[in-house]
Amino acid sequence: MTKINQLRLEFEEKLKRDWDSKWNVVCKYDEGKINRKAKFYEALAADISGATNISVSRDTVQRFNKGDGGDSKASLEAYARYIGYKSWEDFEGLNEKDNQNKVKLKWFLGIVIMTLIAASFYVFLFQPHRQKKEILKVIENANRIQFQVFKRLDLKDSVKIDSFYTRTGSARKSIITLMKESQNGNRRIDVPTDNPSYYTIHEKRVVEININHAIVKTKEHWFLKWYDTGIKKYKVSYDHLNEQIYQLINIDGVWKIENNFYEGKATNIDF
Repeated sequence: MTKINQLRLEFEEKLKRDWDSKWNVVCKYDEGKINRKAKFYEALAADISGATNISVSRDTVQRFNKGDGGDSKASLEAYARYIGYKSWEDFEGLNEKDNQNKVKLKWFLGIVIMTLIAASFYVFLFQPHRQKKEILKVIENANRIQFQVFKRLDLKDSVKIDSFYTRTGSARKSIITLMKESQNGNRRIDVPTDNPSYYTIHEKRVVEININHAIVKTKEHWFLKWYDTGIKKYKVSYDHLNEQIYQLINIDGVWKIENNFYEGKATNIDF
């Protein structure tokens, strides 16, 4: 994932966090960004310009938010400041510093393992292997529960979601938001009986793990066709095979998903 795309994801996360307090009066939040018209982007551009003292236009912000450009050096500077960084260089530097810290951590763990290998076989060899299996199982179960939640659209299922997602993370918030939007729009994926919706995890692997944090990369295919029970038609389709990145944290010995990054949006249909 490029740094610009990472910035775009963090920019969208800020919009999600601020939506109820700042943007709900303009339009309702939607993952597909369909409801975001000129009025919204005019207000957003003004908010960014006022917060960063860098002038950005409505069209520039709209293109950036929808992944279609809008990423000049001046614009990137404005977006980075807007989401809380000192500058675009600060955003790039922190990501680079994180990578360096990860390398240092791996070297440190290597030295510890070599020093204590005789007395710590279970701790340093078997335990990480067991944790990776546990983490991948969390990914499997979380996807299964997410699909069930989308089918049932019952807010009581949030208890099941909490078994695999942190309450403060963006991943859980996205699921709850989509579930509520589907309820309000009378859209379901469990009807009619021949609704073809499904998901498949083609690949999954733990790419990083330490005591309290882990990162998993997957290749998934989600095919969801949302059926409007009011007008008896399919109205929204999501069909994407993409790479997804999961950030997990260990809470009292239990691995839970904090964030889930991926690209792809739903589209309106009518049949």
